[in-house]
Formats: sequence, structure tokens, C-alpha cells
Amino acid sequence: MKKRTFIPCLNKQRKLYNFSIGSLIGCVVGIVLVGLSKGVILGLGAGGIGFALGNWISNSMYNGGFQRFLYWNLPYAKDWISRNIPESSEKEEL
Repeated sequence: MKKRTFIPCLNKQRKLYNFSIGSLIGCVVGIVLVGLSKGVILGLGAGGIGFALGNWISNSMYNGGFQRFLYWNLPYAKDWISRNIPESSEKEEL
């Protein structure tokens, strides 16, 4: 069987100014939510935490970690997500 290779530009995360989109969204959400309620200094701290959390979520989504987690741990995944999920996801073995 032949190994597939993908074009590098199609195989990368979407970025804006060299930051992943998820990390920027997490940063903005942290700054806005905490900054408006608690103040600017705590908002900047929450923005840093939101940046790290958004980066982790973005990388997990890019690598397929969330999809794998949902397929294996969500009950009745065929009803919730897609009817095309392989049968192996319904069992505890590979």
C-alpha cells in the first residue's frame, strides 16, 4: 500500500500573526469576561490562562484528540455524532 503525503500548507493549523486561532479566542474571552467584571490586572492574568487553555484545546482538536475521546467515551455516539462511526468504537477493544 502506498503511503499518502499531504501538501504541507493544507496540513497545518490556521494561525493569525503566528498564533493559533484557538489560543487567540481563549485569550480574548478571558480578558473580556474577567476584565469587565474584576478589573484590568486580573483580566490580563485571565487572558494568559485563556491563551494557554485555548492553545491546548486547539491542539487537541487539530490532532484528533477530542474526536477520539467522543467516539470512545460518549454513550450512543452513533446517534449523537454520526452514523458512519466504525463498529470498533462501540467495543472496549481495538
